[in-house]
Amino acid sequence: NMKDICLLKYGDIKGDSIRYVRSKTKDTELQEAVMEIPLNDAIREIIVSIGNPEKKPGNYVFPAIPNGLASTVKRRTDKKKTQEERIHEVIKQKTKMVNAGLKRLCENSKDEELNELSITTYWARHTYASILKQSGQPVELIRELLGHGDIRTTESYLTRFGLEKKRQANDGIMKILKAS
Repeated sequence: NMKDICLLKYGDIKGDSIRYVRSKTKDTELQEAVMEIPLNDAIREIIVSIGNPEKKPGNYVFPAIPNGLASTVKRRTDKKKTQEERIHEVIKQKTKMVNAGLKRLCENSKDEELNELSITTYWARHTYASILKQSGQPVELIRELLGHGDIRTTESYLTRFGLEKKRQANDGIMKILKAS
């Protein structure tokens, strides 16, 4: 989830895992479920290559949200936007930028099938779930990896797409991985 990536802080990285509470469920669940993501070499490489070099526990891992984000931007009235509103705007804009970059990657591909795909962060999340299911992982594990409180949400991710759509999604990922 892009919001969770943008809000990830170095203090959330503990030993060989990343531990945080999902933004989407932070205020909606009776008991906040802590997400735990195992750190692997690929994740470490991403953090080293594009992460914030100042690794203080309170600093964001990725420089999506500027330190000291100004809250002086005004609404149509004279009331200033809150820090939370500004962060929401920044994350929304960063998500648009990432989705535009994914679209360009597809459009610029030499593979005609990849040119036809419209990959977004939302698409990637659903594809991740589908690949896990196709690889034989239990739905309960997929639920936990996606941070869903209710397994029915996970099941809706997995049953909403037909087999052909899932096949296309997986083929698209493989083509991207081969191209890079």
